[in-house]
Amino acid sequence: MPHVMGLKSGTREAVDLTTGIFDAMERIKPGDTFTANGTITTAIQNLTIAGSFAYMAETDLLQNGAPVGRKGNRFVANAVAVYGINDRWNFEGNLSWSYLGRDKVADPVLGSLVDELKNSNSNVFILSAQPNYMVTNRFKVGVNYSLLYRNANSYDAVQEQFVPAKLKRSAGIALAYAATDKLKFDFRLAHFWVVQQDGPFLPVEFQKFGFPAQFVSERMLEPPGLHYTGWSGGLAAHGQF
Repeated sequence: MPHVMGLKSGTREAVDLTTGIFDAMERIKPGDTFTANGTITTAIQNLTIAGSFAYMAETDLLQNGAPVGRKGNRFVANAVAVYGINDRWNFEGNLSWSYLGRDKVADPVLGSLVDELKNSNSNVFILSAQPNYMVTNRFKVGVNYSLLYRNANSYDAVQEQFVPAKLKRSAGIALAYAATDKLKFDFRLAHFWVVQQDGPFLPVEFQKFGFPAQFVSERMLEPPGLHYTGWSGGLAAHGQF
């Protein structure tokens, strides 16, 4: 059953299948999101630890006023630890986890929303470590290493809804500069390595004949496993007014 999530509110043209002419409008309204979260922080000598948890639930995605889908409930947890070594050096560690429950999809017969057969979403874990050095009281330089792991979803490899596991490693620098007490700039640059496992088994047509002469159908991993690298970066400004 198809998924129709993540759309923005608006309208779109629809085709009349009898004439092939775009002569109708469809109204799409994404669901509203409810969020509940909490944070706790503690300090033990030179060590500061903060933890947070968030729960998010969405209402139905509407098409022409009728419900056609709903994203699964999302759970996000995050823990941060900062250890002060001395006046210039400190070490930051971060661990986060996010999870999405099963989506709701439209039943092709009844039209009502039902749970998808299996969970098309995955768990995502992120672990990062960053030592920092205060060059001045306003300028900080850090070296960052992070690891992201997304496990395969619950579908079987022979189903097109299957999403394979993915591992991403990155290493780079992080700069922070406080221009004033109310204005701060952050800059990050990192090189990353990504390994994604094979995708679902999808039927692929081959111009191939067996013996005696007959067409042979085969299945293969499509898309195949991905191995690639790249660069990522960002510049952000934070101000208080």
